[in-house]
Amino acid sequence: MAGAGGGAGADLASAAAVENWLEAVWLPYLQRQQCAEADDNGSGDGGSGSNGGGAASLLLADSSPGHAGARARALVGARRGCLALIPKGCSARLQPLHRGIKARFKVLG
Repeated sequence: MAGAGGGAGADLASAAAVENWLEAVWLPYLQRQQCAEADDNGSGDGGSGSNGGGAASLLLADSSPGHAGARARALVGARRGCLALIPKGCSARLQPLHRGIKARFKVLG
């Protein structure tokens, strides 16, 4: 993702990419989960898409500027979500992809 050493312009591009991902992936996921909960409970309303009645969610991200932006926090918070940021310099220790999968590819490269 942009933002690594590219200055303010790269940070804006990174924030836009995060917002796009939230809207294209995370929000539809919440809507599907809410619909599944409604089906399981027999309400059959299909959910409103706002996650107003659904379970709260946790979104874990590293502390890159795009992830910590006000718009990303607002999108997550408006859907009863919690955006938890991994402290700078700790991603390699705390994110499973960094520890198990990406590390193997770095050895190959």
